[in-house]
Amino acid sequence: MTPTTPKPLTPQQVRAADLLGRNWTGERVAAEVGVSAKTIQRWGKRADFAAQVKERRDALLAEMPNAKATLESGLSATKSNGDPDWQIRIKAAQLLMTTADPNGPPDPDEDRPTFIYRDGLDAD
Repeated sequence: MTPTTPKPLTPQQVRAADLLGRNWTGERVAAEVGVSAKTIQRWGKRADFAAQVKERRDALLAEMPNAKATLESGLSATKSNGDPDWQIRIKAAQLLMTTADPNGPPDPDEDRPTFIYRDGLDAD
């Protein structure tokens, strides 16, 4: 007896896998695609269906900004009137400077840069 090749996923199954990959519940996915929750569970046992769900989750994770990217965007924050939001910009800069450096901690003997604010007072 030779093993049979499973049929390709139907458009309904691809849609269900996409929604599961977006962290929808099985019940919600079932209602959306018009099948029972039991059917979603059965489809979930298929290797190709599970791979489709994982692929969608991985794609979504890759699209999400990480903490560093979010803080970096804070460096150019503006108020609703278009003026720079200095409070957010400064906080973002402070947080970026305190995040772990993949190259290790800075050398304490190394000179630290001096930051000058608009009023002429340094940050130290």
